[in-house]
Amino acid sequence: MATMALIMNDESFKRQYEVDVKTKSMKPMRSVMKLCDKLARLLVAMAQSGKAYEPDRALSVKQAALPLLNWHENWLIRRISRLHGVPDCIEQKGPDP
Repeated sequence: MATMALIMNDESFKRQYEVDVKTKSMKPMRSVMKLCDKLARLLVAMAQSGKAYEPDRALSVKQAALPLLNWHENWLIRRISRLHGVPDCIEQKGPDP
């Protein structure tokens, strides 16, 4: 029950559920069980450290790295486009090394 409430109300749990079901083609109940394990680990860590829940830290390392990967992918596409003389059609969001 607690996990279902978190999936409906907490952004990091909601995002993880959507990634599991849509991107990884995981069955919804399996994703819920995976998030139950995550919740249990979070509660143990909170009890041991005495710190409050921080939604930003609840993201997995892969999810935290996605914006960086997307930027790198866009940079690579722009670089290849320039080499082949194709006009830049991707909005630049970061510095171009």
